[in-house]
Amino acid sequence: MSYTAWTTAQRSGAALLLELRRDNIPAENLERDAGIDYNRAKHLVWLAKQFELTHLKLAKHYQLSTDQLDAINKYVNRAHSGVDKQALREEFIRKAPECVLRDLRGWMAQRVTQENGGVDKRMPPARFNLGTTPDAHGRIHFSGWLMQAQAHMLRNRLNNDARSLQATNPDLTRIDALGQAAINRLLTGTPNTTPTHEPCFILPLDADTTYFADGTIATSDGALINIHNLINEKIADYGYTIAWGLNEQGHPTPVAAARIQHTTPWQKYLAAIEHLTCVHPHCDHAAITSQGHHITAWSHGGPTTYDNLAPLCQYHNRRNSDNPNNNTNGRIEKDPETGIPGLRASPNQPLEHRSHRKSMSIWATGYYLGR
Repeated sequence: MSYTAWTTAQRSGAALLLELRRDNIPAENLERDAGIDYNRAKHLVWLAKQFELTHLKLAKHYQLSTDQLDAINKYVNRAHSGVDKQALREEFIRKAPECVLRDLRGWMAQRVTQENGGVDKRMPPARFNLGTTPDAHGRIHFSGWLMQAQAHMLRNRLNNDARSLQATNPDLTRIDALGQAAINRLLTGTPNTTPTHEPCFILPLDADTTYFADGTIATSDGALINIHNLINEKIADYGYTIAWGLNEQGHPTPVAAARIQHTTPWQKYLAAIEHLTCVHPHCDHAAITSQGHHITAWSHGGPTTYDNLAPLCQYHNRRNSDNPNNNTNGRIEKDPETGIPGLRASPNQPLEHRSHRKSMSIWATGYYLGR
């Protein structure tokens, strides 16, 4: 076939679709008579039904190809439900002869965005698919949609489980480990993995030292010392500590927790011990691999100090509204009473916290002491 003959045939695409639509020709006939793949024939029959006869007649007049009509249909379907799609189809058909296909796609994308009020694509409906027919290996297919923030949180929760599964089964790929971790949690509600250790400093008191409810301890020589002063003296370089000793009844118990006031260069490490996870209340990303977020932004005069530092994962650090006067995505602020960072979703909303139950911030505010 010559170049001219081939290009002329392509220009007959709209005429073909018009005949398919008008005469209701089935895909089997098109497959047989045109000598094309059945799936291609099915697609052309389906594409013809996406247009009204008047639109196909107009497309035939302009000698549009099936590729042009395919692209027009694709971009029209991106329009929201309130948009007049029939008018949009006609507008796109009339525009098509003026430019090559790649330029037509760019122009249609801009028009759809305008019609959608500045949003390129409409939000697809929530969806979760769980198959019923197994394949040859006995597997069932499942899939679904998640919002970006939900997917981020789910991935963080499954990462630790997946690492533990890979540690016991080196042949397990990363993606398969994540899938197995998800199945374990869905079916059992637990990770089904070996628990991992988490950082904690413990300061044992001497056996002959007694702790009193007012926060003082009696040493072997009879001196009364505030336990927080003792902690600062003993391990001032380590940040946080829990003192474990005998209470007034002689029972071993965690008797105090305190944040050390001594400033060290290990600010991010100390913040990781204090919180264990990203301080955003909807995130489980490990604090030790999170970013050091300035609660009062550096651009607003916030110092690079331990008290102004909080671990935020890359995603939530990027979304945080640093300007307190323009809180559009939510911002991390410190509770004025406890000093624990939390999320203020909007200027009129209260702070939202979700500290890890083993974090030093929980111990230091007394949530577990006396329980």
